[in-house]
Amino acid sequence: MSGRICEFLLGGIPKLCSFWESQEELKNTPQEVVDELVTLSRDQLFEQKQNEAVTTCLRGCAYHPNFLLAYRLLEDLDWDHSTITYPANLWREGESLVGEKLLVALQGGSDLLFLYAKLIPILLEKGAQKVFFLIEEELHLLIPSMPGVELITNVDEGNGVTKCLPLHLLPSACEIDVVNFPKTSYLVADAEMKDALKSHFPEGLKIGLILPEGLSSAASRALVGSLDRFGTLLLLHGGSSSPGLDLRPEIEGWQAKAAAIDLCDVIIACDGAEAHLSAALGKPTLVPVRGDAHPLWSEGVLYENAREFRQDRLYDWTKVSSELYQYFEEHSREWSQNQ
Repeated sequence: MSGRICEFLLGGIPKLCSFWESQEELKNTPQEVVDELVTLSRDQLFEQKQNEAVTTCLRGCAYHPNFLLAYRLLEDLDWDHSTITYPANLWREGESLVGEKLLVALQGGSDLLFLYAKLIPILLEKGAQKVFFLIEEELHLLIPSMPGVELITNVDEGNGVTKCLPLHLLPSACEIDVVNFPKTSYLVADAEMKDALKSHFPEGLKIGLILPEGLSSAASRALVGSLDRFGTLLLLHGGSSSPGLDLRPEIEGWQAKAAAIDLCDVIIACDGAEAHLSAALGKPTLVPVRGDAHPLWSEGVLYENAREFRQDRLYDWTKVSSELYQYFEEHSREWSQNQ
C-alpha cells in the first residue's frame, strides 16, 4: 500500500519505480539517512523533478509506511506518543476490529482531526462495536452525529474501552489508500455562531483570507491584493495586517472560525488546520504553497473542493498571485451565484 500512498501524496505520478526492491534494506535505516531523504525529496519537488521525488519519497515511506506518517515525514515532524495515558492496549496494524470498543484520540494538530474524523464510521463498518472519540469540547459542535460514535472530553468517559487507536492510524485501521480515501466534505458550522457573526460580513462575493502568522503587509498585498476587484477581502486568521476588512477580533475559537469560513464564498488559506477546516466544510479552498512544499493540496487529492497554487521560486508569490487572479476570473461568477 505504501507505494500507492506516496504516489498519491506526490500528485498521482503513474510510475512508482522499483520501490519494493529497496524496502528491506530500509527497515533499519538510521534517522540521519531518512532526514537526508526528506531534504532531497523537498529539493526535487521544488525543482519540479517529480519522478525523482517519487523515488526518493518512496524510500522514505519504507521507513514510515503509514500514509499520514509519510506526509508527516515530508514535513519533518515526529509523533509524541506520551501525551495521552491510554486505558487499554493500543490497536496494532493487522488486528481485527470486530467486537472492539475503541477509544480514538487525537495526537498532533487539529489538521489531523479535520482530515481524518470522517473515517471514524468506517471503523464500525469493519466490525467495531462502539467508538469513543476523545476531542476538546469546543470541537464537539463541528462533528456531525455519527451512529455508534460518542464524543467525549475525558479518557474516563470511555466506558468499557477494549482498544485504543490514535487518530493518525485511522487510515491503516480502515484500510484506506489512494483509491478509496473519501474526498467529500462533512463538517457543519454552528448556525447560532453564524447568526452572531453575520452582521460583520458585507454583501457581494466574500473572499476569506487565512494567512501565515506574521506575513507582512507587502507580502499580503502581493499575494491577494489584486483580488479585491472580484469581491471583499476578509482577513479571518493570521497575517500581520489585511488588504481588506480585518475580522480577526471577532473570531475566537474553532466554532467561530468554522462559522466565519462558512459565511464566505471562497477561502484562500495557507496550509494548516484552518485550510483543512475550510475544505472539510465544503468551501472552495485555494491553498498557496511554497515550491518545496508537499503536494497534499493538489486538486482532487484529499478534497474535491480544494486545490494548490505553487510557487516557482522560493518566497516569490508572483506566479501564485497571477494564477489566483486567473482562477478568480474563471470561477468568481459561479461562486457569486452560489450565495
